[in-house]
Amino acid sequence: MSADVGTDVAVQLARSEATRLAHAFCAHLGRSHGMRVLSIKGPAAEHHRLRAPRVAADADVWVEPGGFDRFCALLGDAGWRERVARSTPWILDIHSATYIHESWPCDIDVHRAFPGMFESAGGFDALWAARDTLRIAGVDVCIPSRAGSVLIAGLHAQRNMTVARHVREWDEVLAVLERGMAPREREEFVKTATRGRALWVMRDAMRRVGQDLFVDVTPDEQEVWLANSRYGADGGTVGWLRSLRGQTFSARVRIIARAVWVRRDDIPRSSLSRPTRREAWRYQRDRWWRGAKALRRVVVDRVRGAERASHDD
Repeated sequence: MSADVGTDVAVQLARSEATRLAHAFCAHLGRSHGMRVLSIKGPAAEHHRLRAPRVAADADVWVEPGGFDRFCALLGDAGWRERVARSTPWILDIHSATYIHESWPCDIDVHRAFPGMFESAGGFDALWAARDTLRIAGVDVCIPSRAGSVLIAGLHAQRNMTVARHVREWDEVLAVLERGMAPREREEFVKTATRGRALWVMRDAMRRVGQDLFVDVTPDEQEVWLANSRYGADGGTVGWLRSLRGQTFSARVRIIARAVWVRRDDIPRSSLSRPTRREAWRYQRDRWWRGAKALRRVVVDRVRGAERASHDD
């Protein structure tokens, strides 16, 4: 496969085909430059029969520790560019960047880490050591093993358990752990979680495989993860609220102003063209509405939490 495939794909390519080809392209791009690249989630989960086939909007790839910036630059050389978006606070650290191409009907999400693994370098190395290979369009695509894919699926579901689909996926992960894994796979599952410091995050799953529990994260990491799992759907709003902590009054005013107003040039979009004033106002209005509802949910949740705490006392 020529590296020029990044710019030569036909416009009429179906998304289902494009996503699989994007995985093949990333595998070829990484291999041709001596980089380790894992295709995660979609093709791996389907290959290991952990989920039913479905059309994905993007191709998720995880690049070896220290290789993120270089791989993104290589994508840029092949005609891909990062989606327009401004930097905003979130509950969890930003773990990936989304790349788009004018001729491809799918995105490429490039991961520098994976949420839930608080030692991402160790987690990646463990996944790579036990990797499998999937053949796509004549290219050997490296994917996590079945045990590694179960761990990835579990972490992805636990990241936001306020979403019904994630709850279903978590139940499927538990079912696989209880009835569908050989002892060797269970051992690998625990080993990879240990290397990635994901034992506490996956504590309910670890109980199912008979793993002795211990906390492998700091109190601050626990607090961040629990907040994200609880408010993941409102992660932007909660991220802004958390960014106010410990700030001076003037700094808080600046943060609130930036949270409320998005410049036209910074409005997230795939197109390079600047949004019209009408499009910008529509975006601002919809964003304010979502933010108000999210803020209400957070306030109500915290009031109820305070009431429960007072009753317990």
